Amino acid sequence: MTEAHIVPGLSHSSLILTRKFCDAGCKVVFEQHECRVIYEERVVLVGARNPTTGLWHLPINPATSDEAPAMDLQLLPNQRMPQRVERAANMHTLPHKQQQLKYMHQAFLCPPNASLVKAINNEQLKGIPLMSADNVRKFLPKSPATAKGGMKRVRTNIRSTRPKTNKRKGARRGNRTHDHQDSHEDQTTEGGEGASSIPNEDGSMSSEGEDEDWNDVDIVPTELHEVNNIFCFAALADKKSGTMYTDQTGALPAISLDGHQYFFVAYDYDSNYIYAVPVKDLKDDTILEAFDQVFSDLKNKGHKPKFNVTDNQAAKPIKEYLAKEDCKWQFVEPSNHRVNVAERAIQTFKSHFIRGLCYMDNTWPL
Repeated sequence: MTEAHIVPGLSHSSLILTRKFCDAGCKVVFEQHECRVIYEERVVLVGARNPTTGLWHLPINPATSDEAPAMDLQLLPNQRMPQRVERAANMHTLPHKQQQLKYMHQAFLCPPNASLVKAINNEQLKGIPLMSADNVRKFLPKSPATAKGGMKRVRTNIRSTRPKTNKRKGARRGNRTHDHQDSHEDQTTEGGEGASSIPNEDGSMSSEGEDEDWNDVDIVPTELHEVNNIFCFAALADKKSGTMYTDQTGALPAISLDGHQYFFVAYDYDSNYIYAVPVKDLKDDTILEAFDQVFSDLKNKGHKPKFNVTDNQAAKPIKEYLAKEDCKWQFVEPSNHRVNVAERAIQTFKSHFIRGLCYMDNTWPL
């Protein structure tokens, strides 16, 4: 190729005519995400499609024919040929161990330090650089993203510290004061010099001099006394082994490049593991595919579910699938979400997911 049309408005790339390749004996294959130029049964140019402009970008300095893999045109005429190219877009040197630990902490979506140390002690992060309990305790600083992911607004009026006022107290005290004034005018002692008697709660009489602060005393009747009730309960774990809970999240505010907008969340009780599988929609086939992915993974790792608690989403396909796998099921009531432990697992996953989003770029859609 020796000729190309250059558009002045394109400062970063140039437009190339496809017919120039065809006239030179090449075969050009355009697919949804990739463009390939084939010459003498060998791929000489491979370019990806820009999702913003919709144009296919081909490299200016392509790989040589020895580096380009051969392709059988008869076996793969219209199939996308997998091309794996490893690149390092940016390289930064982190000389201090505190910076290195901070980078590794962000790679795990900023979990709490205590959770990270617990995972290290359980040998779940074995082989990962810098991941030791001593390094985390000594060098890892506190992250604002960790706190943001765990922030939850507490419901109001649950544990209020304000004193409760009883409107009937003031009314009863006003009535007593009024009654006291009337009795003060009518009742006098034998001397008749203003000494009066005041009735007590038990019905006995007392002189005014003995109870000078009667109007300042607030006596609450027995029927208005507030009772503090203490309730005790015991939370007993389910004795059934192999229990799995599944549910779906709501729609995310943005759709990913792969078209995913929901998460299928599954919680395995025995292993205490939370699965979060991205899905495109909440159709029966999509949910069944994600359910099969989680179920097969647990089965291959020796934790085959024996009892599944889920909602009524895709009820019929799930029933058929569980019957085939010899697994019992229970569908929760539409208005009773407390039965499904996956509801709590969704909250835990969202908190962890928000921690990772806190370090994204400001132009990130989420």
